[in-house]
Amino acid sequence: MRTCVLHVQIALYDGFDPLDVLGPFEVLHSADEFSGGGVSTEFVSAEGAREVGSGFPSTKLTATSAVDVNKKSVIVVPGAAGSLSLDPGVAGGIGWILGQAGSTDLPGLLREALARPEVTVATVCGGSILLAHAGLADDRPLVTHERGQDLAGTKAARRGNWCPVVGLPGR
Repeated sequence: MRTCVLHVQIALYDGFDPLDVLGPFEVLHSADEFSGGGVSTEFVSAEGAREVGSGFPSTKLTATSAVDVNKKSVIVVPGAAGSLSLDPGVAGGIGWILGQAGSTDLPGLLREALARPEVTVATVCGGSILLAHAGLADDRPLVTHERGQDLAGTKAARRGNWCPVVGLPGR
């Protein structure tokens, strides 16, 4: 059995997109299996151990602990699942869910993590918008669907170096 060489914290927040969480989790779990124990993955939240509801009412995951910015790790921030409204003023829309997540302690924890060279912060889909909303995207490359750039309005669209995903079917 190998010693864990990579620890991953997947940060859950109310309204997260299960695909953005479980896709990376599956890949990382397989990496652990194939490496003989070289990768560990846990679900965390800013609030600590708790059951966290996704953007789909029937899907919940359990965070086993709080985000630990002092632990050498990769912190993965998923996007949100909700109605397709990108308007932060529309309750239940993706923009609103990300705004709610931005009002928790998560952005502050991510700010601390980004200041630590032994911690890497990675985002999936709208997770990049969460960082942009918090002012954590300045001068950092970000990847999202081109519609995601509009999610935070002109303020966040000017932050970071956007690398939109384009060429989707039907475009």
